[in-house]
Amino acid sequence: MATGECPSCLAGYEGKTCSKVCKSGSFGPGCKYLCGHCLTGSSCNAQTGICPKGCGSGYKGSLCTQSCDNNTYGQNCDGNCGHCSSLPCDRFNGHCNGQTHICKLGFQPQKCDTECVDGTFGDDCTSNCSKHCSGGDMCNKTTGLCPNGCLSGYNLTGDGLCLTKCTQGTYGLNCAEKCGNCRDGVFCNTQNGHCPSGCERGSQGAECKNGCPNGVYGYNCDYTCHCMNDSDECDSEYGNCSNGCAIGWGGQNCSSDLSIIKHDSHGVNAVQQSTFDMCNASNIYNGKTLTHATNCPVVGSFGDKCWEKCHCGDGQRCDILTGKCSSPGCLQGWRGAACNTCCDKHTFGFNCENECHCYECDDVGGSCGLYPCFSGWEGCTCSEPINKSEKQDESNKTCDGNTTVAVLATLLAVAIIEHVVIVTLYCRRKKGTRQGKDDQSDQNHYTVPGASMSSEYATLDVAEMNNIQTDRR
Repeated sequence: MATGECPSCLAGYEGKTCSKVCKSGSFGPGCKYLCGHCLTGSSCNAQTGICPKGCGSGYKGSLCTQSCDNNTYGQNCDGNCGHCSSLPCDRFNGHCNGQTHICKLGFQPQKCDTECVDGTFGDDCTSNCSKHCSGGDMCNKTTGLCPNGCLSGYNLTGDGLCLTKCTQGTYGLNCAEKCGNCRDGVFCNTQNGHCPSGCERGSQGAECKNGCPNGVYGYNCDYTCHCMNDSDECDSEYGNCSNGCAIGWGGQNCSSDLSIIKHDSHGVNAVQQSTFDMCNASNIYNGKTLTHATNCPVVGSFGDKCWEKCHCGDGQRCDILTGKCSSPGCLQGWRGAACNTCCDKHTFGFNCENECHCYECDDVGGSCGLYPCFSGWEGCTCSEPINKSEKQDESNKTCDGNTTVAVLATLLAVAIIEHVVIVTLYCRRKKGTRQGKDDQSDQNHYTVPGASMSSEYATLDVAEMNNIQTDRR
């Protein structure tokens, strides 16, 4: 009797009668073989076992049964492992193994197949490049070194990464330059070598590396020598002349102008020996050239052509150069060494030592006029603290209760201010007119006839001037 059973089935079929197609995941005669690692979601051919869509990650071969090798990974093992610190990489996703030091220097985790982004370098790209590479270059992504060296002011030889500033006393590219002769021992700028405080005596230039040429000396070579002959060399630091001073100059470094009559508070009298016909002289004070005679003709004047005003408390003359009062103390309403600075609106009196507590008071007597006192103060000058035990109406009294006096004082103050403004404008206008008449002005104010020299003119003490060493341009 016939049963229909087959002794064996063809590839792709199974069952007694070989009529059933192989289930998914099997193949071959009688479906006795399992499919390999086909791409996820697909099955192999039931007859041949071949994966129609290729192999899944980590496998290769026609039947997708071979694991990736030779540093490959992924579908059909088509991917190559990156620059891992240790191989092989994961055969499924290509990640390099480890928690730290995953990649070789200069590459980013996890696959280590991409270089560090610009500005980073080193082990797993965790280090930042220096911002001081020359020309704005990015550092080497493996070593961190700047390809063309460092910007000025940073040291390439220190750490090689241009992260270290030049040490004090050096500057420039790779800190190869040494600072010049900066003044007072101050170190130069590490980038350009400039001396922030200028040059020491005998040096000049932005970097203070150049010596003074003949004829000048001192700090930054700012001062002029006054030697006997132009060909004589003066000391570049202090201006000392080897063959003596030029005519009209004296002192240890020939910087004392002997044409200037020495004036001091002792009133010493002697014969004037100046060769200047008009007896005019000049001096440099605080960098400004001042033209003056032996004494300003008007009490309370000083400075360039005696045009500045001082207000000394003793009514005496002030120093003709500086305006400093010979005796301490200023007239009421003035302050400063030359007593030529007005009191501010909250002070008054001698040397502006008294304080008023209102918006603005008279700088001489301190009267606040119509301005009310600040809270907590009373009196004509608003300088008396209110006694809280007194009645309120007492605290509101104005200058002994006389409001009329306050009004009159205010009107007087306004009149004085108007007068000062008018005088000031007149003086300024007159000063502009006088500018073109220096010769006539000098003759009017500074002419000193030899036979009738006043005792107000002090002595030209040559011996004393020779002991004075000053820096003059």
